[in-house]
Amino acid sequence: MTKSNKGILLAICGASLWGASGAGAQLIFSHTSMTASWLVAVRLIFAGLIMTAIGLVRNPG
Repeated sequence: MTKSNKGILLAICGASLWGASGAGAQLIFSHTSMTASWLVAVRLIFAGLIMTAIGLVRNPG
């Protein structure tokens, strides 16, 4: 896979996940009393944990 094709694939995946997260958030907000700020905080915490884990796996030293 060329770098160009990989970039296109990652862009498509990112856009799809962005759209799915918006639909998921709308579903959560319509069925619970969760606030947007709480959801954003939780998403950022999990994103940070995932990125830290990936960094430790790729560069353990």
